[in-house]
Amino acid sequence: MKLWLVVALAGCTGKGGGEDTQTSSSTSGTSAVAPGCEGVSVTDVGMNTAVVSWTPTDGASTRVDYDWGGDTLSTPTRDDGAHNLLGLAAEETISYSAVTIDGGTETTCEGTFETERLPTFFSGFNITVHEPSLLSDHRYVMGTFVLAPSAIYVINREGDVVWFHEADDERLISQASRVTDTTDIIYNSFDADYEDTTAILHRMTGEGETVSETLAADHHHSFTQLPDGSIGYIRIDVREWFDEGQGEMVDVAGDAIVEVAPDGTERVLFSTWDAFEPIKHDLWSAIFYMDAKDWTHGNGLRYVESSDTYLLSLGYANIVVEVDRETGVMTRYFGDGSDYDFAPGSLQFEFQHSAHFTDEGTLMMTSTAGSGIHTIEYEVDEVNKTLTEVWSHAKDEGHLVFAMGHTQRLENGNTLMSFGSGARIREVTADSEVAWEVRLQEKGMVLFGDLTAFDDFYSVD
Repeated sequence: MKLWLVVALAGCTGKGGGEDTQTSSSTSGTSAVAPGCEGVSVTDVGMNTAVVSWTPTDGASTRVDYDWGGDTLSTPTRDDGAHNLLGLAAEETISYSAVTIDGGTETTCEGTFETERLPTFFSGFNITVHEPSLLSDHRYVMGTFVLAPSAIYVINREGDVVWFHEADDERLISQASRVTDTTDIIYNSFDADYEDTTAILHRMTGEGETVSETLAADHHHSFTQLPDGSIGYIRIDVREWFDEGQGEMVDVAGDAIVEVAPDGTERVLFSTWDAFEPIKHDLWSAIFYMDAKDWTHGNGLRYVESSDTYLLSLGYANIVVEVDRETGVMTRYFGDGSDYDFAPGSLQFEFQHSAHFTDEGTLMMTSTAGSGIHTIEYEVDEVNKTLTEVWSHAKDEGHLVFAMGHTQRLENGNTLMSFGSGARIREVTADSEVAWEVRLQEKGMVLFGDLTAFDDFYSVD
């Protein structure tokens, strides 16, 4: 796919470096002839980014615009006068026009450059369904490859990879999203072999520059952002427990909720050990941190602003716990052993991911109960203590997966869903009509983590 860039610059004298080629023209009320374009250069070209720079002319105005799908995205000017071009498709010819507006005269310099290739391990995406009339307005979807190797990606609706960040060697990324009310990105990373428990919460700019790194001891799987800038995350909590069946003490891994304030202060709010007794299950002996028995396997954490609570998903226990943020007390839980029953005809969730409350107050998640992974949504009846299934998608399609999954309700009422290790992403309407589907070109040991839909690399609007 060819992108057309309109770059309004302060000077147009010169030829760019590398493979950049340029021509020039000029328009004004009197249609002047433009000089050469020797001052415009294209540097720092990567897979999805480039920098266009020039020598400004006093009093001239500058801007950088992308003509993207009929919409124009504005690129801010850096302090040094250059422009960062973000969201470029990898391995593409990028055409641009550099326009200087000086008084009543506009001078245009046109050229092209080539973006770099994606890493060889990555085969790319195939769009299998694309119905623009049914889609939400979001141009981009951000997600993570958790395995083989681990990376953050952003794709557009045509399936082009327009942003890519690979994890450091021997590290895994399970979640990435945009920092609230900014264009920065926050993501976690931890040891791929679960031997080193030093996890890190990274914050970086859209240009890939590190802003901060916060140590998060024993963190795994999921974190959540709070309006005050705090971050809540899941921490493994390993304790000794007497296994009556084996007649011995064993190390068992539960989960805790930890909150880190903007100044770095941490507090432990809640531990599964405070509310439940370990129960052995089929995945009890799965490999996890510290060779402990994997009891609860926390795999999702969401902050609920309306109630100032946390919602913690315990995948192996088939439980979703709500915890009061101020007191750290469990206020209620859903799933196995809960006093909330499932209404007749409502499928009980199993090995759930991405459990959260929608804006309408329903409880939504992915589940692998029945014939395969699907999104399921419940109405919560506080009076009668019931969960009633009100909507689901893909429940009878038989998508068998071994890990992960994500779902979220979008502003237009559509639902965005990741099929986890099934290497498939969908956006569907309220009637479960598929508006958009993307798959990996080569299916392998790749997991899709949480998803973030957004509109603009340069703006939070």
